[in-house]
Amino acid sequence: FAQLAASQGSRIALRLVGLFHLRGQGGAAPDPPRGVHYLLRASRLGDAESMYRYALCLRSGQGRDAPDLEESWKWVEASAGRGFATARFDLGFELLIGSGRSVLGEPSQGLAILRQLHAAGDPHGTLGVGVAYLIGRGVPRDRKRGRQLLLESARRGQLRSYYYLGLDALDERTPAARVDAVRWLGIAARSGDLQATLKLARVLRASGDPAEARRARRLLERAAARGSLEAQGLLTQESE
Repeated sequence: FAQLAASQGSRIALRLVGLFHLRGQGGAAPDPPRGVHYLLRASRLGDAESMYRYALCLRSGQGRDAPDLEESWKWVEASAGRGFATARFDLGFELLIGSGRSVLGEPSQGLAILRQLHAAGDPHGTLGVGVAYLIGRGVPRDRKRGRQLLLESARRGQLRSYYYLGLDALDERTPAARVDAVRWLGIAARSGDLQATLKLARVLRASGDPAEARRARRLLERAAARGSLEAQGLLTQESE
């Protein structure tokens, strides 16, 4: 049905078929380039969620020859402009952190967007404000408050929060904190978080433990199957 509706130009159907091909779900064979093609079609028809999903593919390089960060952020901004909450979070978070220097604006603008989302009960916003406290960006640094907000966000279904909890635990550089980090990153990775999967794989590979190395390889293989160029590169290094 979705394929038929997509052939007739339905934005939602185009998005669904695109996601099915990206993930190998809904009876569709895994075919990331084809999935990206459908998401782009839906995006051009004005579907805000498709704009954001397409932006993620541009960011990671999934279904493409290489990532394109500049084009990715253009689609994030377009999606945010149409009110898609996750895109608004990404835009606010990028303005706050400024890691990619990909969008024009000030950290204060990003924090304002994240606070708006948090006040509206959106766990994405709660995550963003939590990270702001963890690193002291736009607010006085308060790691305890940051962790509280991240755990609140996670309890409300935003499993991406576990990725940042894992990163924070790694910063403590103690054996006990490493155990927590592996646990947090593992939860995020199982939820499908690609960055958490890659980070966890790197942490496990660095341990020198054969069992953890095998687990790391399984994580990289799953990420590579989803089109991650970074995972594919790490697996190639292992085989050389």
